[in-house]
Formats: sequence, structure tokens, C-alpha cells
Amino acid sequence: MAPATLTFTTDNWATEQVLTVTGINDSAIDGSQAFTIALTASGDAVYAANAGEVVYSGRGIIGYGELIVIKHDDATLTAYGPGVRHQSG
Repeated sequence: MAPATLTFTTDNWATEQVLTVTGINDSAIDGSQAFTIALTASGDAVYAANAGEVVYSGRGIIGYGELIVIKHDDATLTAYGPGVRHQSG
């Protein structure tokens, strides 16, 4: 597997990173083999007020810093951020 780790930061979170998994080329005839890639996250956890799906995470909304938006249902969204408005520029 190359590279051995992928690191996503606030600067590169939206940039594609490629992970290549290559089987061992040996004399065994073993056909297709299932495998699992385990992903883990580190950093500060965000605990939502209710279950939902993350529909936005980033800094693309100018003035609000790092922002996470969770859709709870068809009528409810919750935005989580630093709690202060940031000046751009």
C-alpha cells in the first residue's frame, strides 16, 4: 500500500489523495481477494445536537472560519463553528 498514510488538514481536506493497493505477484492462483481499508480520524471531535449527515465542512463561507453543517432532516440544519465572525483579508 502506498503511501502508508494519508493526512488531511484544513488546508488540503478537499484535495484528492490517491492510495494504491497492490496484490503480491506470486505463483499462487488465488483469484480475487477481498480486503479492508480502515480509516481513522484525529483532531477535535464535534458532537452534534442530534443525529444527521454532514453536508458541508470547510472554510469556503467567507467570514466564518472552519464550519461544519449537519442536515438532521428535510427541515433542520445545524451549523457548528468557532462562534466568532472572522474578518477576511
